[in-house]
Amino acid sequence: MADYTPRLKASYNEVVRPAMKEEFAYKNDMMIPKITKITLNMGIGETVNDSKKIRSAVADMASISGQQPVITKAKKNLLLVSVFVKKCLWVVKSHCVAIKCTISLID
Repeated sequence: MADYTPRLKASYNEVVRPAMKEEFAYKNDMMIPKITKITLNMGIGETVNDSKKIRSAVADMASISGQQPVITKAKKNLLLVSVFVKKCLWVVKSHCVAIKCTISLID
């Protein structure tokens, strides 16, 4: 298990870093930017009244990220009007509007 490297990290080290060093003409490997964290965000504004859809979105995000996401709630009452869709959405304070998950990378 000690020699396991995630696919994204391996791809970054093998493909992206050499390409960045060549494209931006970095003289030193320490000048190449590192990925320190990855933030995933999913807006669930349409599902504010349906708890099953919220739980489904949380389960999907958990399966993608490998950890439990945080449900963000509206901080104040809002009336969202969409001219293109011809639809109004009333968002009440403390309704679930999105879920987020931050993956911190060590190394």
